Amino acid sequence: MPRVTDDRGSAVLLVPAAVLIVLGLAMLTVDGSRALLAQRRAAAAATAVANDLAALGVDRAGFQLDGELRLLPEPELRGLATALVADGVVTVRRVDDRSVEVRVEITVTPWWGRGALPGLGELRVGATARGDLEGDV
Repeated sequence: MPRVTDDRGSAVLLVPAAVLIVLGLAMLTVDGSRALLAQRRAAAAATAVANDLAALGVDRAGFQLDGELRLLPEPELRGLATALVADGVVTVRRVDDRSVEVRVEITVTPWWGRGALPGLGELRVGATARGDLEGDV
């Protein structure tokens, strides 16, 4: 005769816990992919702005005066850069007369908990690119 125990249905209690764990891992995966995509967006924006500043930031008045190719002063480059970036914070540093360094930072708010849970606050991702003015007259 088989032994009857009172353990029937005990696995049913584990199903809600398993569902919550799977949902939590899915949310963390979504947040991680959003951060990765934001970092890629920042890298693309930094590269594009650095290249555009190297092309658009030529000091035309200085070139007409002495025939030297060089970039505009840093405040003017910064003004051009803010017009070129759609989202994120842009910092511009003029390395030398013919090089500029651009950093774009984007803030990502987690989907899970909307930053209310400890350790899951806003995440800042960024990228840096350098644009060089090349060529001689």
